[in-house]
Amino acid sequence: SSLKNKKNQSFKRRTRTKERSQNTKERAAGTDRNGNIRNYRTWSPLNNQKLMAEYEKYQELQAKSQRMQEEYERQLTAKSDSHKQALREQTEQYETKLHEKTGQLEAAHDEMRQTMRIHEETKKQIEEDADREILDIKNMYERRLREEKEGT
Repeated sequence: SSLKNKKNQSFKRRTRTKERSQNTKERAAGTDRNGNIRNYRTWSPLNNQKLMAEYEKYQELQAKSQRMQEEYERQLTAKSDSHKQALREQTEQYETKLHEKTGQLEAAHDEMRQTMRIHEETKKQIEEDADREILDIKNMYERRLREEKEGT
């Protein structure tokens, strides 16, 4: 138990020494245990200069960020405009090709209809010629047959 008391007393002394050391540091820094500034009057002009320098850095970074944002938006707009222009050009090219192909297809249909019409006319002419030739042959043989009957 006496050993326990000695250890406890030794621990208490070390704790008090640490607390005194901490209090001394806080007083020197002008802060309390939570790190808050206790007395604004302890700020030196050097601290004000540091604060102003940090504020200027912040403003510079904010301006740089704004410029970068504006540049990004400008590039995005330029790319978007370029994409839209390329799309318009491609659409125009394909519409031109479509118009050409439609014209070629219509010409091919017209040519096919013309060929079909000529084919039908030729077929009809051949049929009429064949019918006429058959009639001519029939008439010729009928006349020969009559002549033979009359001549006998």
